Amino acid sequence: MLFSVTFVSPRQGWAVGDEGTILATTDGGATWQAQRSGTKAWLSSVAFVSPCQGWAAGENGTILTTADGGATWASIHYVRWPAPWFWILGCGIPMLLLFWAYRLQSALRPSEISVSSALVSDRPLDAGEPDPLHFSVIARGLSRFLRHEQTQPPLTIAVTGEWGTGKSSLMNLLKANLSRYGFQALWFNAWHHQKEEHLLAALLDADRSCSGPPWRHPTNWRFRIRLLSLRIGRHLFGLLAVGIVYALIVGYLWNNPELLRAFFQSFPRYERPDDECPFAGGSGPPGS
Repeated sequence: MLFSVTFVSPRQGWAVGDEGTILATTDGGATWQAQRSGTKAWLSSVAFVSPCQGWAAGENGTILTTADGGATWASIHYVRWPAPWFWILGCGIPMLLLFWAYRLQSALRPSEISVSSALVSDRPLDAGEPDPLHFSVIARGLSRFLRHEQTQPPLTIAVTGEWGTGKSSLMNLLKANLSRYGFQALWFNAWHHQKEEHLLAALLDADRSCSGPPWRHPTNWRFRIRLLSLRIGRHLFGLLAVGIVYALIVGYLWNNPELLRAFFQSFPRYERPDDECPFAGGSGPPGS
């Protein structure tokens, strides 16, 4: 029993059927010759794209191919691979779980830092470094006190202690905490200038160098405008009073210009005597 027939030309064609039957003709179907398929599966379809290249397919996923016009047929063995998303999920999820487990293990691992290992160097602590003596708690408390609206300047806070007890570390942490809230801190090491005669000059120079951004930076102009507005706001009523008085004086003199002219004419005028001029009397310069 045949199930499918195909022709690539009026004379050359193939037919397939049950139990792996493949027949070929070269005379338009007048005679047919059997070809060895190598299978007993029923073949339900056959197709050729040229007199040499063709395929036959049948039950149970059977696919045969030929490259010599059917003289030899070979089975196509194919493998069905999973979709790309399967590899993404199959590899990505285990990696995420491993990373999460590593982070969890690191977080649960007890810290091995102690006072003896953290204080090997006398370098002051910076924000984010291990703080075994809990200076950050004191720094946050001082920062909250300084930032409180009820804390009014002038104010002096002294941090005293022996050398190596953590004064600079505490000040570093306090400076970092104030910076987090937008406060500009001025760091001045007075002991660096202990041999100078004018300590105030060094302090003012340090304040000038770090109290504001560079003058070319746009932030500098915003800073200067904001500083000017704050200073004007403190003396706003006085400046308005002076401006009003000045405007009244200018307006009065503008409407009465003779007063201003009489004011300038009231000053004595200096006139040089004739005998002080060496060329007076029309004598002209010597030799003329």
